[in-house]
Amino acid sequence: MDFNLKQQREVVALEAYGSSDLVGLVRRVFPTIQNGLAAFKDQFGQAPAISITGDQKAFLRDTIAKRTYNTLEPLSAYVPEGLKVSFMEYATTLFPAVEHAMGSVSVINTFATFLATLVSNKSSTLETASMKRIYTDLAKRRTELAQNVAKCFNNTTKTDVHVEDVIKRNSEWATVFETVEALSKDINRIERSLLQKKVAECNDLLDRIGRLIGEGHFEKVSPEVIMDLSDGAFQVAAELEFYSVIYYRVQAFTVAVSRTMEHVEKSTKEKTPA
Repeated sequence: MDFNLKQQREVVALEAYGSSDLVGLVRRVFPTIQNGLAAFKDQFGQAPAISITGDQKAFLRDTIAKRTYNTLEPLSAYVPEGLKVSFMEYATTLFPAVEHAMGSVSVINTFATFLATLVSNKSSTLETASMKRIYTDLAKRRTELAQNVAKCFNNTTKTDVHVEDVIKRNSEWATVFETVEALSKDINRIERSLLQKKVAECNDLLDRIGRLIGEGHFEKVSPEVIMDLSDGAFQVAAELEFYSVIYYRVQAFTVAVSRTMEHVEKSTKEKTPA
């Protein structure tokens, strides 16, 4: 995310309630707000649905059910770069992160509604229920989830491990497949086209607000409005970035599980006597 967007949020937090020139403050920070959200334009085009590839049922029936765990555990497995935990542990950590990401549409929709209110009011003297507490809780939760996911990784680019590192018993394969498919379905439920539409809507509204500021319609702007404008833009950008990261995490995880299944299946076939 644009560092300037975060930095200007901190400036507004320090100056909004103590400045005698709120108009000057809003004029100073507004270009950063515009540029910060404009950076997400066209980033959420349609993408193929995330899903495990390969015949899971046949794999469980013909490969796993016919072999003991100790014959499979030394085989190579694949993981997202630097993953240091089992597939199930990682999936369990990703679930709440995906759940949070699913709320990104709601966050950006709330901000778009706020911007639309500013456009229609024009004087910007409207009374608003500050989003400060909601945004604080949102940021706290997002940081907590990101830290939990980060704990599943080490500082390497390693993508190959052994089956014993990611699967702890043969019976776990089915659970891993079910869990990863559930993760994929959840992340696929987020309509990227709707995110794209909402980003465009916010950018359009910000352009209109920019013109209103230039025409002098924000001469009576309140500290609360400046705070919610600045913090809201930051939170929307942070939520969109969080969604993008988690989307990639689920995608990479699904690919790793698919590759592991394919490799184990191929390796066991090669070792089967003719």
